Amino acid sequence: MTNYEQQFADAILHNINLHPHKTAYKIDGVSTSYTEMHAMAQSIAAAIVQRITPTDNPDLPVRIGVNLPRHERIIPCIVAIALLGCSYVPIDVTMPEERIKYIVNDAQLQLIIDADNIDDFIQAKPLPQLPSLARGLSEAYMIYTSGTSGNPKGVSIPYSALCNFVHSMGDADIFNVKRSSVILSYASINFDATVLSIFSFLYYGATLVIAQEKDRRDVTLLYSLLRNEKITHCLLPPSLLTLFPDFDLPDLDTMMVGGEAVSHSVVKRILENSSFRLVNAYGPTEATVITTTHEFHNDDEWQCIGKALPGIVCHVVDESMQLVGSGNTGELLIGGRQLFNGYWNRPELNAKAIVENPFAGTRGTAPLLYHSGDLVRQNADGTFNYLGRIDSQVKLHGYRIELQEVTTRIEKHPQVLRAYTQVEETGGDKHLVTYVCTETPDVDLSEVKAYLAKYVPHYMVPVFWNRVEEFPLNINGKIDKTRLVNKAWQQCTQNSSTLTDREQILVKEVAKIIGTDDVNIDVDLIDEIGLTSLQIMRVTQDLEPSGFHVSVDDIYTHRTIRLIAQNHQFRIAFWYTPPEEHPERPVMIYISGHPHFGYCEQLCAQLADHYNIYAIESLHTILNYEPTDTKILVKLYELIVEPIRKKYGVDIYMGYCLGGEQALLLAHNLHDLTGDSQRPPVVVIDGEHDRDTDPAHYIPLNFPTFTEEQNRLRREIDTTLVSTMPTGFRYSGPVTVYIADTFAEQQTITPEEQQTVPEELMELYRERFKIVPELWRKAYPAADIIMLHAEHFTLMHDPAALETIVNTTLRTLPRARG
Repeated sequence: MTNYEQQFADAILHNINLHPHKTAYKIDGVSTSYTEMHAMAQSIAAAIVQRITPTDNPDLPVRIGVNLPRHERIIPCIVAIALLGCSYVPIDVTMPEERIKYIVNDAQLQLIIDADNIDDFIQAKPLPQLPSLARGLSEAYMIYTSGTSGNPKGVSIPYSALCNFVHSMGDADIFNVKRSSVILSYASINFDATVLSIFSFLYYGATLVIAQEKDRRDVTLLYSLLRNEKITHCLLPPSLLTLFPDFDLPDLDTMMVGGEAVSHSVVKRILENSSFRLVNAYGPTEATVITTTHEFHNDDEWQCIGKALPGIVCHVVDESMQLVGSGNTGELLIGGRQLFNGYWNRPELNAKAIVENPFAGTRGTAPLLYHSGDLVRQNADGTFNYLGRIDSQVKLHGYRIELQEVTTRIEKHPQVLRAYTQVEETGGDKHLVTYVCTETPDVDLSEVKAYLAKYVPHYMVPVFWNRVEEFPLNINGKIDKTRLVNKAWQQCTQNSSTLTDREQILVKEVAKIIGTDDVNIDVDLIDEIGLTSLQIMRVTQDLEPSGFHVSVDDIYTHRTIRLIAQNHQFRIAFWYTPPEEHPERPVMIYISGHPHFGYCEQLCAQLADHYNIYAIESLHTILNYEPTDTKILVKLYELIVEPIRKKYGVDIYMGYCLGGEQALLLAHNLHDLTGDSQRPPVVVIDGEHDRDTDPAHYIPLNFPTFTEEQNRLRREIDTTLVSTMPTGFRYSGPVTVYIADTFAEQQTITPEEQQTVPEELMELYRERFKIVPELWRKAYPAADIIMLHAEHFTLMHDPAALETIVNTTLRTLPRARG
């Protein structure tokens, strides 16, 4: 075994022996210790040794394909491969079958570990001592990336490059990883970003937290994962960060952004609202994950990708391979200790991509340089600014794509004469758009699309497909891109159907997100409109205030606006955490108030491990109910709760806004007026007491996604609820009240709508806001009145406010029966 292979194996074994009972990695809340990880790795390694057969090619490394989902056995597989000095080839389980077949054959894999055989590997009897299976080319892993030939190309990374990389990650000025670090693994296994998280945690003896698909698809869950698991280090795509509610991540030491160019707005927002280090990470797969880094200190540096890591050499050259000076632009050439072995079995491509270093005597000793294809500007301080690409390769939504691979594969369809693919901006976002000339006009382009999807991953399948009779050419005989019209986009953004209320709201919201006036309710939002995972998250977030709760899974499952609206299920009441699973936990009745339970789910999720929560939805949403007197509504709540009270008992009532006031009235009706000896505690989260019930004094809410008629009805419902709220009653049980200390001027959602509210009414509301704590203290002198440094409409997504509510609840209210 070579020095570098032994060095890395020794580092892993050292950490296993140093803290055997420490958590090595955590998946979906389940922890695996270093000892448990090692035991599984030992069995897997033994099974690999037993299955490996000699080969006639002495230069071929022992390559093991890893084709597993994000579960607890994927890490031991990689550890086993590393301990044997072999190479792992990651294969995402979502890859098309034809692409997997190509990788298996091209890489000449000796074994594949997948869901069908992993149990056999785990059950193998460990060997007393593991042999070295290192041979031929030193290779730690090989990742396949997009290629121009219509097939992906294998990027072979040696152990020496991996060791240099992970050693740099411990540098305090770079990633600052240490033994106490908790590192998030967010990226897919077949992207080299996972090399950063997996090998850093193994090399330094840290802890890894692997985000599950549900976390990767829902930014709210991802943000909660960062906070709940006390993540200290992560690498995330910058576009994802635009959806974060805030950056109050007290445990985070270093956040790296990479995979795509970072925007000025993201850098500015994070720097103004966080205390962690924000580091820009740049690097092609061919140079082992990260080549340069830059820690942002002000937002003017947003284009800067920094300086090269130790052991890496960077040069900026013009088209004649001459060095450019400070302030000039050119292609970035990369050499040094992290350079790859080359593209596997692609000598012609290697000849173009890798050149001898003509500057070795003047600016470093790297014998070879790699043409990155990236355009950069060299700065006077030795840093670089990233400007874009100089070839057909693009970075789209964090994915590296060779446009020529897409086009070439389409043209291999037997009925396609010619194709052209490019990135176009459609409705404020960028998508792959393809234009196809077929043998006959009756060729179904959806069949061509399905053909392409058999060979390339989903992110390389163009969203918009257009048929052209012949390609328009410019004076140089090349395709005239200015005369190509994306008619597919036009068809997707035209709608002639009569819409229901729900469809209207969805159309308006999706149209706003994708930057158009209309959306066809029967087109597939993902395959035909190109709604990205980030846009899907934004749709669900922006719909929250309307009371029309659509989940990420709803969109992925039903896909068209018509089907999403038809299959939307509004549950009046439901067990959020059923008592059958934990009968010892107290029962909490939670009333959502405004606008619906999804708005309060973050709080309930944090309480769910301690209480059996029965949730009552906001029954006054305009999508389902007519204006209702509050007293009648609470009587309906009584009918819902009474069977729960008789069967399980009720230990706590809680509610947000008007829901908290309704919870107080509900407890009064069920326990005080009935003479019940039990008086459960009631928690009111930013509600009022003895409200001003004059309808003329109510400031209505308007929602941008609603039509004028829908907003009118919503105002009528809210006004009715507020004006019919009973006053003067006093509940005799324990009461806790949380009050937000910040008054929101934008009570009508937007500044434009706020201007329609008379200033005297706004002033009346301000004065009313000031005396809310006094009214509660007067009504309930013994109550706990807790002020929160928060604003009412963002309270339920404010991490600091939620932390106060959760901690106080767990400290003062019962958490077990008896």
